[in-house]
Amino acid sequence: MIFTAAVIAAHLPSRDPINLGVLVLDEATNRLHIRFRTDLDGIADPLDLEVIRGLPEMIESMAVEMGALGVLLYLEDCSSNAIRLGDRVTIHADNALDAVEQEFAKHVA
Repeated sequence: MIFTAAVIAAHLPSRDPINLGVLVLDEATNRLHIRFRTDLDGIADPLDLEVIRGLPEMIESMAVEMGALGVLLYLEDCSSNAIRLGDRVTIHADNALDAVEQEFAKHVA
């Protein structure tokens, strides 16, 4: 199967960009599959960390309201300087969960 994936990264002051997670679009079901890193301690100041920790829930909530493709379009258009969505890539995997794990291992883990 073919899926669309993008990496979401934090671009914080005085730090190299940090890949936070991956978003995988399953166009056949209009579902967005996400996986975010959990080892966030020490990567940001407390206020930034609070925002970063809330991203997965916020994105899932947005997907319910806007649809999976709508979320990707929104994030591509409106991401801030601090949180950015990378370019979309096409990937091949047996299913969406394998696609998420494949991209997470490649770009985040």
